[in-house]
Amino acid sequence: MTTATLEKESQSLAKPTTTQPAKAAADQRTPAVVPRHRFDRKDEQLVFTAIMPGISAEALEIEVENERLTLKAQTPELGFEGYRKVYGEFGRNRYEASFKIPQQYDPSSIEAKLDAGILTLTMVPRETAKPVRIAVKGN
Repeated sequence: MTTATLEKESQSLAKPTTTQPAKAAADQRTPAVVPRHRFDRKDEQLVFTAIMPGISAEALEIEVENERLTLKAQTPELGFEGYRKVYGEFGRNRYEASFKIPQQYDPSSIEAKLDAGILTLTMVPRETAKPVRIAVKGN
């Protein structure tokens, strides 16, 4: 892939935006944060990594619509049996973010892995985005 193509690809990775979900009042008390993240290239693949401590695979929602990748997740409320929370510096974390996927990548190829709070999404280029070598026949 050429340097110009890589520059164009990196410019097409839009800055994340938080979404405005219509959730229960308890969810609205917890402000959404954009997880720390990065995009990397490995061979022809685009690899997205986000740090989301305390998130389980069951609590994570990943959707792709109109070339936009949307992440939503919330950690469970921590409680201790027999205790009532009076004050706390920690509680639930709610993550929300939306990213534009470059056109040359196939959203249906996304593979997701969550390990110790680190989400890794790997996607491959569309078949039409891959270079094709054309054989020339002589007389």
